[in-house]
Amino acid sequence: MATLLGLPRELRDEIIRAVLYSPPVVPRNVERTITRRDFGGPFFNRIHRFDAEQMYRPTALGLLLANHQIAEETSQILSREAPAFAVDIAIVNECWLWPAWRLIPTKTKTNSYIERLDVHLRLCCTPEHRIYQSGFAQRHPLNLHIFDPVLQTLFTFLDSFTVEGAAGDLTFSPKNGIRQQVEWLEHEIRVKRLNFNIITVRPPNEELPYEQVSGRVVKGLKHLINDPLYAADPTTSCAFEDWLYLSTCSLAGRYSTLPTPDILHHTGFVDFYLDGKLAHNLDLARYR
Repeated sequence: MATLLGLPRELRDEIIRAVLYSPPVVPRNVERTITRRDFGGPFFNRIHRFDAEQMYRPTALGLLLANHQIAEETSQILSREAPAFAVDIAIVNECWLWPAWRLIPTKTKTNSYIERLDVHLRLCCTPEHRIYQSGFAQRHPLNLHIFDPVLQTLFTFLDSFTVEGAAGDLTFSPKNGIRQQVEWLEHEIRVKRLNFNIITVRPPNEELPYEQVSGRVVKGLKHLINDPLYAADPTTSCAFEDWLYLSTCSLAGRYSTLPTPDILHHTGFVDFYLDGKLAHNLDLARYR
């Protein structure tokens, strides 16, 4: 039987890189927690996170603990990679944000600059609200002076990332060493490139597998039926991408009475993708 160490180094590097960038597997008994804040606006309670013990899982940890050679090769790959974060966000019923961090790099940098923040967005709905599977463009006309709470909730989440890092509420708590693990993120983060990738592909039966949207029970909201979840149709997802692009342009250009989100002050470029294919891009320097 072939082993990892028995493979050529080039192939081994590709396998290690695939592990580093793969979404973590979250057990079915893991519950989400409503984000609580005494500051920062009214939209935090729409963000349902995982607790620290479940959310903060560096994907490199298993490789670093495997053996000396694999740990050394993993460290070499991490040292060559620019610091980047990736998060999957399910937007449920056009109301709640369910983030699940796909990639949180280990502490390889000592500054608060990251090369890339990838935000993978998937629109979905619960069985009682299947109206949200279609018709986004009809329900949300492109009025650049009226911003849907979905937009404000999304940027509330991203703004909190620039201050607190991926650990969210738990950055300021020494519990289980979380503070030490993300210490380099305790200063305001600057992002070279923010990528929004809207996922339009959906299963034939429209039901999303648990692996694609995990953690379907929310503490305090256990009476809600969040399983199964149904994916939005591709037309709706495409309309959402166009709306998000135009709304971000409006926020960056200060064409609204709403304040510009902090993350747009500290980001160089914003790219908008549909299933990994570039649809729009935005150079924020033109608005400064």
